[in-house]
Amino acid sequence: MAAKKTTLKGIIFVLVLIVLAMGYSMYTTSSKNSKETYTRVDSVEENTTPASPDTDTTPNPPQKMEEAFIEEETTPVVAEDSCEKDLIAKLKADKTEYEKGRILVGFKQGISFSGAQSILKKYDLVPVLAGVDEDSYNSMRLLTVNVPTGREPYFVCYLKSNSSIRYTNVNVLLFTKPI
Repeated sequence: MAAKKTTLKGIIFVLVLIVLAMGYSMYTTSSKNSKETYTRVDSVEENTTPASPDTDTTPNPPQKMEEAFIEEETTPVVAEDSCEKDLIAKLKADKTEYEKGRILVGFKQGISFSGAQSILKKYDLVPVLAGVDEDSYNSMRLLTVNVPTGREPYFVCYLKSNSSIRYTNVNVLLFTKPI
């Protein structure tokens, strides 16, 4: 009986470790690097004092802001060329859901893994390298790339002009609707 309890405890311990490892893996590969950042504001109180003795001396009542999340402002996307306008229109018409802040970039044959990274660096773009190594890159020649949120159509069109790039598109989310 004691041996069964020890074995059961060992199995439970191993399962807990596996679940923790899977959770950590999901956390490190999540979109925590995206440009969407939030600033937490906790119970801010503001008191203003009069600037000079000639002004009203009645103190302003404290203004309290309860816990809130304020999204960092992003500039609205204005399409500058027909490629962007067409892509934005197509995404809206098809109601395409895609990952904000990331696009897919495919490279032509002969472009090495380090070469692909160098090309992206010229545009001040950074690929998502979690789980990507040279072998996986060589099989598809495709990288997920971080771009400023809201500027996905711009970078899809902008990168198409590079002769080393064979494919660009937004990172379409699959299975977002019930099947």
